[in-house]
Amino acid sequence: MTLVPLKSSATTRDPIIGESKACYTQLDTSKRRLLGIKSLRIFELGASKYTSAATERPKQYTHAYEFVLKGNGGKNLLASPVLMNNIATEILTRCPSIGSVAFKMSQTDQSASFGKKQEGSISRFICVSNPGELKWGTQLCP
Repeated sequence: MTLVPLKSSATTRDPIIGESKACYTQLDTSKRRLLGIKSLRIFELGASKYTSAATERPKQYTHAYEFVLKGNGGKNLLASPVLMNNIATEILTRCPSIGSVAFKMSQTDQSASFGKKQEGSISRFICVSNPGELKWGTQLCP
């Protein structure tokens, strides 16, 4: 099964080779759950393979998954860390090769990422303002 991203030229999305049916079912369920939020539109979604630059990530996690959102519902979602954590945890639990899940507003710098640590626990990535401080478990914040 291959994930096909919605139209966009901003990001290249990669299929997750060898991932389980349970994972793909969860990705679809999460997408439908997000689309149930009033005034939320999904501009783009899909998996991206980590590059060699992501040196500090646990090696068993080969892909990141991203929801790029539009509309006031997307802004509301970003203001709901409990709901984002719940959706990310469901994906990260059922998809062994996905190491992080990001929720981003299209054409803004608003985002929230959640990821698995080496031992498998899941937490929200911490905001850092200096690109030199970026490592696994952190994200650039405005």
